[in-house]
Order: sequence, then structure tokens, then C-alpha cells
Amino acid sequence: MINGLYAVSVLGTVLAATVIYACSGTLGYALPLVALYGCFGGIFGLWRPLARFYGDTEFLLFFTIGVKARYMVAIYALISIAMLFGEQKMYAFAQLGGALAGWLYVRLAPRRGISFLLSERWLWAAQRLLPLKRRRAARKFEYYMKSQGRTVRFDGNGRRLDDDSDDKKRWN
Repeated sequence: MINGLYAVSVLGTVLAATVIYACSGTLGYALPLVALYGCFGGIFGLWRPLARFYGDTEFLLFFTIGVKARYMVAIYALISIAMLFGEQKMYAFAQLGGALAGWLYVRLAPRRGISFLLSERWLWAAQRLLPLKRRRAARKFEYYMKSQGRTVRFDGNGRRLDDDSDDKKRWN
């Protein structure tokens, strides 16, 4: 779950930076092209759920002051919001985008992670495909039995319809 959370947070950071850059150009206030580097958005995306689930855990601020996790994240968010009004707009918006992506992942992702959700969707698709395969196999078998001089009938779901014929006596 942590790997997925970090990956989603980094993608949220990239998406937020791309959106702010694209929107700034269309609104007439073009931001300079800045290379974003570091793991700031991903880490902030990890901190947000940490503050939600383990809010009473204490961290050391400046290696001396004990601060609970929920307050630490709030302080960091306020610093990022304050950075929006300075020269580091892209970094601040990207950090907040990472935090938003982390929060959305925790709220919307299934408990077992995205890979479990995808495997369940794959299983659902395979189960929906099974009746189609069964009907196709029934049609092939009917054709084969017709070439052998026997008559076999199947219903719409690919199940054999029982009839009173010599075949029934032969196979039982």
C-alpha cells in the first residue's frame, strides 16, 4: 500500500505542476520553465495519511521541539501555502498536489491496494467471457456431432439439452 501511495503522490505532484504551468500560460501570466526535482511532493503525500491515521505520533521539529504528526503536517501545509505567494510557486503547488493525491488515494483506493482492484476486475472480465466461450464450444461440438451423424442440442448458455435418443442409452 505504501508503494502505491508514494507512486500516486509523485504522479499527483507531476500532474499539479503540469496543470499550473499550462494554466499560467493560458491566463497570460507565464511562469518560467523550472525543472522540478526532489521527492517533496511524494513525501508530503505520505505525510498526509500519516497525520490522519497516526496523528498522535510525535516528531522532533528542529531536533528539539516535540510536535504531533497532525500539527507537523498542518505547519508544512501552511508553509507550502505561504510559498505560493513567493518565487517558488511551482514547488509549492506541486507539493500541495502531492498531498492532495495522497489524500485521494487513501480515501478512494480499496483497502488491499490498486493491484488487488485490478486483479478483481480481470477476474470479473474473465467470468463474463466464460459463457461466450462455452456457447462457442457448444456450436463446434454440434457441428462435429452432425458430421458424425448424431444430433446434439444445446441451450443459449451452452448446456446440453437432454432428449430421448439412442445416444443417452449408449453413454449411461
